[in-house]
Amino acid sequence: MMFRRHRHSVPLLNTTSTADISFMLLIFFLVTTSMDVDKGLRHQLPPAERQRQEESTAVNKADMLALTLTADGRLLADGHPSTPAAVAAEAERLIGRVGRRNIITIEAEGEADSNLYFETQNALADMYRRLRNRVARRRFGRPYGRCDASQREVVDRLVPQRVSESYTGAASASPAPAARPASPASSTPVTAAKGGRP
Repeated sequence: MMFRRHRHSVPLLNTTSTADISFMLLIFFLVTTSMDVDKGLRHQLPPAERQRQEESTAVNKADMLALTLTADGRLLADGHPSTPAAVAAEAERLIGRVGRRNIITIEAEGEADSNLYFETQNALADMYRRLRNRVARRRFGRPYGRCDASQREVVDRLVPQRVSESYTGAASASPAPAARPASPASSTPVTAAKGGRP
């Protein structure tokens, strides 16, 4: 007896709309995905070298806090080892003592630790924020962030952010003195670029 073998055909999937669905999913995820934007430190950069105009002014060493970031990962404040929190506290005491005459210099060597640099910058930024909030509350009865533009301008004049940074030649720079002299006659030249705050 002969049995006839039946051929079974495999049903095919209808893939006509697969491309349309893929594109719809792609557009959906592109529209609904939120991109995180890294917000860095806000700094006013100096002009280009060919347009740069420099002036040398005499600054009393007693009005200056010299910070140095060394290649071996140390933070020095006036030649003494320190931490970002201690530097911010020292800068706040300096501003309370000399007012708007203060200047903070940061010298970073070429191989300095970038994390230490940003920690120092964040500590100084928090210190300036606290001081400006304190002045704004005392003068206008509100924190600095809730002041209008004219009030912020007044607070900025009372608490200017005077930070000077240098990155080249810091490794060969002479070390800072062990202590700031109290004599107002001793001064050191500081170079600042025109057209912006140091």
